[in-house]
Amino acid sequence: MDYKLNLHFHIVAGQQEFQDLLNSTDVKAMYQKCVELSESTPLDTEGKLRGYCVVCEKVVEFSYGWLYSHMEKINFREHLLCPGCNLNNRQRGIANVVFKLLV
Repeated sequence: MDYKLNLHFHIVAGQQEFQDLLNSTDVKAMYQKCVELSESTPLDTEGKLRGYCVVCEKVVEFSYGWLYSHMEKINFREHLLCPGCNLNNRQRGIANVVFKLLV
């Protein structure tokens, strides 16, 4: 499986464009995956999710859990940690943008 993906960035110019993005098939599928992982991960435990780290430039087993979650669903933006660089999803996303701007 190819884990190295191109991130897609959207410039949203208004409320309707934002609603359209939220209702897109891709965003709904990502949200559903987050819900499924949250429902299958017991409180006070961590799960693992295989993926590609743009900072480490390799496939890793990201860890995720209930930290920063408000106990409703796992907050993958803040707690999907790479074991190599120890950056979360949001931080790796910023690094990816910087890397693309420098190339």
